[in-house]
Amino acid sequence: MKVYKIFFIMLISNFVLGQENNSKDATLNYFEESTPEKEGLDSRYILNFIQKAENEIDELHSLMIIKNGKNIASGWWYPYSSKTPHIMHSLSKSFTSTAIGFAVDEGLLNLNDRVISFFPEYKNSINDVHFREIRIRDLLTMSTGEKFEINPSFSKEYNWSKLFFKTKLDFLPGTYFKYNSYATYMLSVILNKITGIPLVDYLNTKLFKPLNIDKPYWESCPLGINVGGWGLKIKTEDIAKFGQLYLQKGKWNNIQLISNDWIKMATSKQIDNSNTQSNSDWKQGYGFQFWKNRYNSYRGDGAFGQFCIVIPDHDMVIAITASTNDMQKVLNIFWEEIYLNLQSPEKFENNFENSNKLKDKLKKLKIKKHLKTHKKVKNISKFEKTYFLNDNVFGIRSLKLKNINNELNLFLNTDSGNEKIIIGSEIYKKNQLSNFNFINHYNNKSINYFKDKKLTNTEIAVNGNWVDKRTFSFKILFLDDTAKSVIKLYFDKKEVEMDINFEGVFGLQNLFKLSGSN
Repeated sequence: MKVYKIFFIMLISNFVLGQENNSKDATLNYFEESTPEKEGLDSRYILNFIQKAENEIDELHSLMIIKNGKNIASGWWYPYSSKTPHIMHSLSKSFTSTAIGFAVDEGLLNLNDRVISFFPEYKNSINDVHFREIRIRDLLTMSTGEKFEINPSFSKEYNWSKLFFKTKLDFLPGTYFKYNSYATYMLSVILNKITGIPLVDYLNTKLFKPLNIDKPYWESCPLGINVGGWGLKIKTEDIAKFGQLYLQKGKWNNIQLISNDWIKMATSKQIDNSNTQSNSDWKQGYGFQFWKNRYNSYRGDGAFGQFCIVIPDHDMVIAITASTNDMQKVLNIFWEEIYLNLQSPEKFENNFENSNKLKDKLKKLKIKKHLKTHKKVKNISKFEKTYFLNDNVFGIRSLKLKNINNELNLFLNTDSGNEKIIIGSEIYKKNQLSNFNFINHYNNKSINYFKDKKLTNTEIAVNGNWVDKRTFSFKILFLDDTAKSVIKLYFDKKEVEMDINFEGVFGLQNLFKLSGSN
């Protein structure tokens, strides 16, 4: 399984954003709109994709289909929004690779440059002489020689590049594919060294500004270097623009931003990764931080279902954000329901019935309620007490559940201040993180990476209800992330238990149990 950084944030303030209508949520401005039929696809196949995905995939957050340079379908599952940048996880790698492409085009480096040449401080201290043979190309193709991946996020070492040269090489560089986020981080370090500026600033000039993408947030290591292999946050349309740039062989508005030579190399099979089943889209070959797909296509992707799929044969780009543990299923449904039904536009009559159905569906997309059925508890006054929690890793001192204006509010007193969560019963209620940094509390005592992380004002949405007369369950969605948390409160006379379960995040144990009394 791919390794990514763990950190996300939890819990919420008293500022509430009302439900938004997807039809009013659109901030799309680059791609001309068209109908699927005009571009060679019956709208009912996109409807079938959506329906099947909703039934079989944990959560889709957004979908955007670009055909012949036109937006033929785009939608966001409420409470997710076109306005909010979304974590890319390892789709970030494709952007880092692109930065290397710009640097190669500029003559700042060569694919065959030895990595050690950028780190003279380690030249005489490396334990394995084969480290001297690792090239930029080997970082790009995940073939540095390690059999097992080391995640520097969990290290107490501030200097992550130092750790790289201390790992064990099991294979000769360039001979063995092993997915390795560490390799991408090293690309970011090298770019920082040769340009004198962070990766995100370099790409802001070369890529983001020309594509009219707002300068994004990108996580950094303890030394302030963008992590490269994960941590980028952009909007769904930004993903589509990125894919369209590659589809157009590096041209944008008739300007060659990045060379066609780089596009060809980055998206071609550079190393074999087919040591298991051939029907997997993860076993079709690997380029420069891009995966080859079936059907003569390629993609960048990130954990839990972040996709930028490019299909040159049909002039298509598909952008998807999600939170699912089965990424292959997302691709399978797309191939089956959409790709295999592509036809010539002349096959369709001027019948707008299916197109209108699709438009209507895209306006009404929403995440399923946390509880399909629930108990109505008319009198919760007996639980409207302050419960003091025993010492816990999150620093939550007390909690109180209270009904205010027919809305359930959860009040938390924490080591870093007070928080209020407003919980929607029928819809997800939007809240905003104030000052309680959940992951920081959990990790900063032992892991340097998480120290001094002060991310606040993060949008979340909450939905929940009573399971029975003593059990309340609610779900928190982190709207710029794949992270989600299900929290259950068990009330028993004068005592309370608080179970916190996490999904859509790496490295955090599944279940925490907190307890207390009034």
